[in-house]
Amino acid sequence: MAKVEYWENGSGRSPVLDFICDQKREPEVQDRLLRQIDKLEGFGINVINRKELSSMGNGLFEIKIIFKNSYYRIFFGLKKGIIWLLHGIKKKSNKTPKRDLDLARKRLSDI
Repeated sequence: MAKVEYWENGSGRSPVLDFICDQKREPEVQDRLLRQIDKLEGFGINVINRKELSSMGNGLFEIKIIFKNSYYRIFFGLKKGIIWLLHGIKKKSNKTPKRDLDLARKRLSDI
């Protein structure tokens, strides 16, 4: 069993939890994201289908879900033996914006 933690900002809020809650109009997206997080917690990164997981380099990964022509991503990193859920985005193209990658990398380095 892997330990999964949600990164929190200085106010104690988790951007990933906020992102998942913001998808309330698409309950299937919420369900799929939460199932992937459950898989991470139960079995680690090796159990997730490679179509739904990518390494972004330097210990940063993304969970990928496509639903109704939108791309949903949750960025996470491995640090101190813990899987840290760092950032979530919804986008219309498959390309990941650099600013989102930089933000996830910064959050990982701050741990």
